[in-house]
Amino acid sequence: MYLSVNYLIEKKRITIPNWLIKFNGLCLGIYLFQQFILQFFYYKTSMPILLGSYWLPIVGFILTLILSILLSNLTLKTKLGRFLIG
Repeated sequence: MYLSVNYLIEKKRITIPNWLIKFNGLCLGIYLFQQFILQFFYYKTSMPILLGSYWLPIVGFILTLILSILLSNLTLKTKLGRFLIG
């Protein structure tokens, strides 16, 4: 995968959009925050009882993704956050 992407960027001169580069910087933070947010929703709230087994993964995914993106973006604005995840 790395070789094919590197070939496309260097030989074919394909440019990467800026939003994709910015989102790439958030990926580690999203990965780290996602597990903690899911554990909070599943074990500390009544969300599993309210939503049931069908809607819980869908709503959990959407809420977790939004919150983890926001928290990662907020964390990267600090000096310590850039050191840890950026």
